[in-house]
Amino acid sequence: MRKITAMALCLALTAALAACGAPVEEPPAETEAEVEAEDRIPEAEALLPEHVDIDAEDTRRSLRIVMPAYSGNSAAWWASFEETFEAENEDLDLVLSTAPTDKIEADLARTVGSGMAPDIVGIHNYARYALEGQLMSTGRYSGAELEVKFFEGLWEAGCLVGQSWGIPLAVSVRGFYYNRDIFEKAGIDTPPATFEELREACRLIRETCGEDVRPLGLDFTGYEGDVTFSAFTGSTGGFLDAEGNFALNTPANARALDFLGELVRAGYTNENPAKQKRTALQAAFARGEVAMMLAPPSLPAYVAAQGSGIRCGLAAVPAAEGDTSRAPAACDCLVIFKDRKEPDGQARNEAISRFLTAFYDDEVYADYVKTEGFLPATFTSAARMAETDFGVDSWISLLSSCRCSPDHLTGWEKVRTGVIKAEWTVAEQGNAAGQLAALQAEINQLLADAG
Repeated sequence: MRKITAMALCLALTAALAACGAPVEEPPAETEAEVEAEDRIPEAEALLPEHVDIDAEDTRRSLRIVMPAYSGNSAAWWASFEETFEAENEDLDLVLSTAPTDKIEADLARTVGSGMAPDIVGIHNYARYALEGQLMSTGRYSGAELEVKFFEGLWEAGCLVGQSWGIPLAVSVRGFYYNRDIFEKAGIDTPPATFEELREACRLIRETCGEDVRPLGLDFTGYEGDVTFSAFTGSTGGFLDAEGNFALNTPANARALDFLGELVRAGYTNENPAKQKRTALQAAFARGEVAMMLAPPSLPAYVAAQGSGIRCGLAAVPAAEGDTSRAPAACDCLVIFKDRKEPDGQARNEAISRFLTAFYDDEVYADYVKTEGFLPATFTSAARMAETDFGVDSWISLLSSCRCSPDHLTGWEKVRTGVIKAEWTVAEQGNAAGQLAALQAEINQLLADAG
């Protein structure tokens, strides 16, 4: 039997999929740990060691699989899945390993370059491999029965140039949390659904609680500044137009940035959103110093762990009048690499399909995301989890409206940096339309130069 020893490294859930520092002149994109190249790959073949024990009499078909280690539970969960799968599929051998999320993509690039790509791997930045023709379209394996299980906004995270290249694996979503006790004290009956209702809620909280409580916490830093932009631009705004092109200077985007800037200048937010990350805002929320903020599903557990008695409420992010809310999300995907020796082998395709069917079984997949502390990408597993976990039930409507950042597109880092700088400038000076128009011109020129 061929096996690869699993690497078990813990990573905090709140940093696993979120953009992860204090702003600088060019705000950093901190989606991965900043590690020197020579430190990222301690061995020649970090994902697929050169020497693997092989049983010469083992005639089973092998699938080489690498999965991200999101937590200290990852290796054990996958080992259990492997054992169960092989018992039910005696003709298949899963050569399965886990790798830390801050190394998996750098190690994968080296492995692919050496011609040793795994069959299946869970990663975030898959676009390069799709555009280079190294991936198989997942339509060959997913089938209609699997695809229809997924929330539409999450399935789109694996799509590029009109095809699906990745199947959603794990999702991190931001919701609008509020302090129920502060709301009751301020006489606010329901969470704000529109910009004007949010402005009024901020006014009431300030009048009731004074300077002791910041009504709204905003992150304009390189940690999640782009997430804030995505959250408040609603269904008619965001980073892309209907054709999938960057469209930043839209009326909806300008309206959202101008509104947020007005709240900052009115003193309704944390003192300096350009320097205070979400993690700092969460701590202030737990102390009762921030009444409303964007946060992941882990916020209530974090608040409880701080010994706080705060009652957390969850709602959709307020949207402009006449618009609807879209929940910002990030999603890792399973991708399937081509086998150069067997580019379209029926037996390989069938083996991969069996793995996907087993993993995305509603009960199995629900157990996986619960173990890792994420939310499910399929509404069928979400419904199953909601039967016993009412916290999941409250997130289903947000998952149904979620929108993933287009971080797989050329020019994304320039867009992300530009949007965050626009948030800073608009918070101080206003004129969102002018800032976004200038950014759009920069992006158009960048894409033109790139051909």
